[in-house]
Amino acid sequence: MIIVIIILAILAITALPKFLNLNSDASTSVGKGIFSNVTSTIDIYKGACLARGGDIAEDRGSARNDFNIEGIESSFSGSCYPVSTTSNSRSISNAKQCYSTLQELVSSDTFPNITYRWNATGGSSNRGGVTGSYFLSSQEAGYQVFIHQARNYHSYCHFYYLDGVDLTKTPYLLYDADNGFKASGVMDISNGITWADSLTLYN
Repeated sequence: MIIVIIILAILAITALPKFLNLNSDASTSVGKGIFSNVTSTIDIYKGACLARGGDIAEDRGSARNDFNIEGIESSFSGSCYPVSTTSNSRSISNAKQCYSTLQELVSSDTFPNITYRWNATGGSSNRGGVTGSYFLSSQEAGYQVFIHQARNYHSYCHFYYLDGVDLTKTPYLLYDADNGFKASGVMDISNGITWADSLTLYN
């Protein structure tokens, strides 16, 4: 019995990394799927907005008008790109508004709602870069998504899916509501990222 237990223990130790990798790969696939759904929803919103006559372009920071689809307004550029904000303007001016935009898009009638953890101190950054240790501590704190929006880059929302993933294979979604640019995929954020490098990922 002792020999059998020892053999089982050795097998378990050998197999554990493989199972952990499988779990991480599954989480990466989930994150990629969610972000793919969000990009599809952005396109669906744009089509619906244009079909209803489009929107009126406004200066950044100007008062919002009454145009919206199911509570989601379009950006200040008037180009039918979705934003969600509680301010008087229709530009996404901080990470909290990026979060609410993501929530509105994920919880649309087309795709199931996902509950993310976020707050101003642990789930976001508005600096020019984010260190790998900051991503790791956010992941360990239980945040499912990390939001990066550098200062002065209103209506840019960069999302990184942290829930259960290997940080070397992190799903990301970059969204610029000013002009509708999007970029998504998987990247290594274990050593951190810079805002400048992220911008190069847009087409």
